[in-house]
Amino acid sequence: MKAIESSGALISAFNNLKQEEFAVTLLSQAYPQRAKKPSRKFAHMDMEAKFQDFRTWQAVEFKPVQDISAVKKEIMANNETVIAQFLETDLRLGLPDKIVGDLVKSYLNDYLLISDFRMATSNLSDLTVFI
Repeated sequence: MKAIESSGALISAFNNLKQEEFAVTLLSQAYPQRAKKPSRKFAHMDMEAKFQDFRTWQAVEFKPVQDISAVKKEIMANNETVIAQFLETDLRLGLPDKIVGDLVKSYLNDYLLISDFRMATSNLSDLTVFI
């Protein structure tokens, strides 16, 4: 609860957002499911990333989107590179590129930037709420 009480972003979110957006912000900050570091036994990646690591923007994680407008365009451009590389994989489950690309773009550039900046790795449960 200390994270909730000390977070100015949550207070700002509560005052300026719809109830659903506030709940997403609250859950992402207070109870995040963080990605674990890969171990030697299991590798998480089998291809080299063509995009910047999301941790590049860790300093602005959970900051209100309006406060990070200077880096928002940079983040969104990086997300386009993420989407392009994702579409090169076999993870699309046979769905057309347009549908998958639009869905991933909506998740990265809209949903994760509702009120405060969240990375795809900020809270792994964000994806289940989005779907």
